[in-house]
Amino acid sequence: MGKGRLGAVNGGRAAPDIKNKIKRQQVYHKLKREGGKAQRKARALRQKEAEALGEAAPAHVQRTLDNTREADDTMVQPGDEEVAAEDSFDEFSAHFSGDVPPRTLVTTGRYPSDKLLGFMEEMVTLLPNCEYRQRGAVPLKQLVDACNERGFTSLLVFTENKEKKPQSLWLVKLPYGPTARFKVSSLVLPKRIAGHGRPTAHRPELILNSFGTRLGHRLGRMLARRTPP
Repeated sequence: MGKGRLGAVNGGRAAPDIKNKIKRQQVYHKLKREGGKAQRKARALRQKEAEALGEAAPAHVQRTLDNTREADDTMVQPGDEEVAAEDSFDEFSAHFSGDVPPRTLVTTGRYPSDKLLGFMEEMVTLLPNCEYRQRGAVPLKQLVDACNERGFTSLLVFTENKEKKPQSLWLVKLPYGPTARFKVSSLVLPKRIAGHGRPTAHRPELILNSFGTRLGHRLGRMLARRTPP
C-alpha cells in the first residue's frame, strides 16, 4: 500500500496525497460513512429535542441557496423611486411607452448547422415582428449598419460551438446599444417534445425571474423589448 498524508474530501475525492488508488478509495468511503453517521446522529438528536418540546419546538428550516444567500445592496425594492426615474429615460423607455414598436432581426454565425437553422424558424414564429436573414460572410458591424438603415430595433445573433450546438446569443439594442451576450444551453426544439402544441398568434409571455439586482433589472428590460409592452 502506498503511504501518504490524509487529506480532506474534495469533490468526491478523498486524500489526494495518497498515491495508491485502492487505498485512496478506501479512505474516501470511510470518511463518507463517518459523515453519514454524524448526519443521522444529528437528525436523531433534533427529533428527540422536538418531541421533548412538543408544539413549542422550532421548525427545522432546510438550507437553500435562497435563505443562505448574503444580502445584496443592489437589489431593487418595490416602489424604488430612483429606479423608476431611471426607467423613465433610459435606452428602453421609448419601447415601454409604446412610442417605438419592436422590430427584430435574427441571424446566425457564418456557417450555421441544420439544428441552428431550425431554431431560427422557431424564433421567427415566436417573436412578434421578427425576421430572419442569412448572414453569409457579412461582418457584424456591417450587419448592424444595415439593420439601422432598415429600421430594426434589435439584432439577435446566435452562435455555435465546435460540436455545432447553440452556444451563445448576442443581443444588440439598435441603434446605439447596449449589447449583451448570453449563454444558450439545454436547447430542445418543439418537434422533439412529445405532444407539443402548435404555435398561435398570441403574444408570447416572457418569464423573467431572479432579475432582482440593478444589473438584472436592466437586463430584464433589455430582454423584454422583444415583445410589445
